[in-house]
Amino acid sequence: MEYLLVIQFPMSSIEDFDELIAMEDLLIDGLTNGADVDGHDMGEGEGNIFIITEDAKATFEGVRAILGKRVIWPVMRAGYRRTDKDAYTPLWPIDLREFTVA
Repeated sequence: MEYLLVIQFPMSSIEDFDELIAMEDLLIDGLTNGADVDGHDMGEGEGNIFIITEDAKATFEGVRAILGKRVIWPVMRAGYRRTDKDAYTPLWPIDLREFTVA
């Protein structure tokens, strides 16, 4: 089964866009085990990096290992859904109750 994992953070400046691209490049280079970085988007004050994977939770652990020390990590959010469904399951932060993509 395929999942879409979304890594999301607030964006309000060109510096935030540069950070989005830098993080996407790190994930492209660093993720393994069949995780495929599928691009990014931005809008309505948020940036998103999309990752196709067969194991969203394991892939997220890889994301955390790669990005967890970045300054922006404390405001990042993550959620995932089956690629054939619309509803997201919140994943990060641990107490997140709802996850949406604008």
